Amino acid sequence: PYEIIELKYVTERYVKQELYYNDERKKENFFLFPQYLTWGRILKDIFDIREDSHQKRSEMLLELAILNDEIDRLIKTENKEEALSKQKEYERIAGLLKWDLQK
Repeated sequence: PYEIIELKYVTERYVKQELYYNDERKKENFFLFPQYLTWGRILKDIFDIREDSHQKRSEMLLELAILNDEIDRLIKTENKEEALSKQKEYERIAGLLKWDLQK
């Protein structure tokens, strides 16, 4: 898109459009061009999102790292049943994070 429309609250019941152009609403008057930006830049520059991800995602990534170490340790000690259980939990969390484990 060459224009993204952002609405911001003025009061609890009213919104206004945040303008990303000067003068008239013509393509050449825009000072932010979404087609030139990455999705991350659009989220940060236009929608004022400062965090890359939610704290819960960071916690889940840490949990995956711990599970990965536990699975490796269990495989080395030949505790395959517990390793399989941990692997299923690993795959469940990875699925929630939309990881493609097939690659």
